[in-house]
Amino acid sequence: MAAIGDLLIARPAKKSNPDLADVVRIVQGTDVTFCNLETNILGVQSKGTP
Repeated sequence: MAAIGDLLIARPAKKSNPDLADVVRIVQGTDVTFCNLETNILGVQSKGTP
C-alpha cells in the first residue's frame, strides 16, 4: 500500500524529472495506492459529466 498527498498531473513525471522514476517504480509496485487527485477527471469531448 502506498499513500500520496496531493497529486497534480501536468506532464509525465519520469520525462520531466528523472529523479522521480524511483518514486514511480515504488508506487507502481504496490497493490493499492491512495492519493488526493487535485484535478477534474473529465474528457475533453464530454458534456460536463465524468
